[in-house]
Amino acid sequence: MKRLIIIVCMLMIVGGCVFNSNNVPEKIVRSTVFVEVESIYGEFWSGSGFIVKEDGLIMTAGHVVNNAKTIRVILSDGVVFEAASFYSKDYPDADIGFIKIEANNLPVLRLSKERLKLGDIVYICGCPFGKDLTQTLTKGIIAGFNRDISELGSKNLLQVDAQSWPGNSGGPICDEEGNVVGILISGMYGCDGISLCTTVNVCIVALDKYLLEMSFGEIK
Repeated sequence: MKRLIIIVCMLMIVGGCVFNSNNVPEKIVRSTVFVEVESIYGEFWSGSGFIVKEDGLIMTAGHVVNNAKTIRVILSDGVVFEAASFYSKDYPDADIGFIKIEANNLPVLRLSKERLKLGDIVYICGCPFGKDLTQTLTKGIIAGFNRDISELGSKNLLQVDAQSWPGNSGGPICDEEGNVVGILISGMYGCDGISLCTTVNVCIVALDKYLLEMSFGEIK
């Protein structure tokens, strides 16, 4: 009996270690979505996003949903939704959009208010080059703050040295706890490992404003 208890305890410890080591990456991947867009001009493109509310509210980059006519969202488990609504607005120094699908009990990512430091480890998750590479996860560090990139029309961007590619736009930047610290909006073309992100503080303001406008019926 004593030997059996020891074996069970060892299995619990090993199982716990395996679960903990895989939990954060899996958490990020489960909440990241693939976004397919048909524009009002008949063009097609794709991007990424992440779930912030269990009822199907998704945050993404504003340029992913700008001029959209229809949007399809594919979850990490392969379930497909037609977007019930989508929205983008010019927030100060931001490139943020929202997509709403009709769903329940979805896995969400929390927006973190914790202060970042240079060299902190972060993850990027997204869907580069279309649906064949959905939920691709890369890892890097915080490489710089307050980047002013005129080509992107944004200031105070966060720089991360994790790899990103076309189609990653709108994907989450997450800390080691799996909390969102930014939204990927672009990589520097021709330069591997320079990814630029809207900061989490701007994301929080944009989300609060979106929810407030929704509650007053200003967003249909």
